[in-house]
Amino acid sequence: EKDQIETLSLLTPELVTSDWYSQPINKKSMWTQHFIYFTKHRKLYNIYQFPRGKALAAHWQEKGAHFNGNNRGRNFALVQTGDISMDFPSKLKKYDWGANLIPEEDDSDVLPPVVLSAAIGYGLDRFVAFVGSLRKFYDGDIWLLISSDAPRNIKQFLQDHNVKTEETRERLAEYGSPAWERINRVRFEFFDKVCDPQKYSLCLSSDFRDTLFQADPFAQLDPSIMKKGASPVLYLYEHNTPMNQWTYDLMRKPSCNLYDRYAKFMEGTQIINAGSIIGCPSAFKQLAEYMRVKWSGCNDQVTLNVLVRAKMIDASVTVHRQGYGAMNVVGYGGIKIRDSKDRWLNRNCLRSPVVHQYDCFSCKGS
Repeated sequence: EKDQIETLSLLTPELVTSDWYSQPINKKSMWTQHFIYFTKHRKLYNIYQFPRGKALAAHWQEKGAHFNGNNRGRNFALVQTGDISMDFPSKLKKYDWGANLIPEEDDSDVLPPVVLSAAIGYGLDRFVAFVGSLRKFYDGDIWLLISSDAPRNIKQFLQDHNVKTEETRERLAEYGSPAWERINRVRFEFFDKVCDPQKYSLCLSSDFRDTLFQADPFAQLDPSIMKKGASPVLYLYEHNTPMNQWTYDLMRKPSCNLYDRYAKFMEGTQIINAGSIIGCPSAFKQLAEYMRVKWSGCNDQVTLNVLVRAKMIDASVTVHRQGYGAMNVVGYGGIKIRDSKDRWLNRNCLRSPVVHQYDCFSCKGS
């Protein structure tokens, strides 16, 4: 992890601390800039109280970078038991870096998000991994598409963890088989059905077999996109893999027949993963229309890449490179960073909220 420090961009241009940190001599010693960047990235605040000239923490004013001469002692007296109250108001006032009061947000017009996945034919251990890791950080709605003959212990587990389900007659299929391709398209019909604009602002879909959650997947997103009437958005996540012959061959299949018209849009791009998507309901509806109707003979990942690279989605589309954003698609060829506790990290060395295709290789530590 220490090897990453000098190459990380931890700048906060609105603060003078960025100027101090940009000096090479400060990169390994100025921990405060790491803390400032972390709090900004995670949208966190510090709690302050001012009990009559005392402080929760005081500067010892020792000789060094900021003070000359002898030790001056604390610059403020420390608070004692009874000096502060832990009886906080229902809404705390928030201030920006310049000590300007941040107006309170009206959340009456905010719709919640939802997490979706097709969980067809998997064992209880996979449900424990997906749902269990997610429920550590997120208590909102989860919808899973499951087999109609799913065992009783799985249905009980989902009920215990407040997971909503829809059942299907589809069964787990071999990778690459026609049945597997069909499931990949059927799931978008399920996503479109559940991703109701009257109920949800954002929908997150991720492949069930190989996804882990390490934080609230929605916490880093701009809260304004969750308001009623917000402009439509779609967030997508690339593999660290260039567009390849496999994709072009699928585009040439007679059932798909997209190569001649759309191959030019794919040149020089990275492959976008179809199993890691965050978007508004209208974006999911557009995807479902192409997956299930207009281009039903195409592979789902081919369909997604063509729609995005040819700019055919009516939404503000953001495509994240592998290792950036809320969903880290590790996969084959991905940049793999893990900390000393084996948690997956984005390329800025902060924890990846969602990790997809983490099992495509063997890796211990960074």
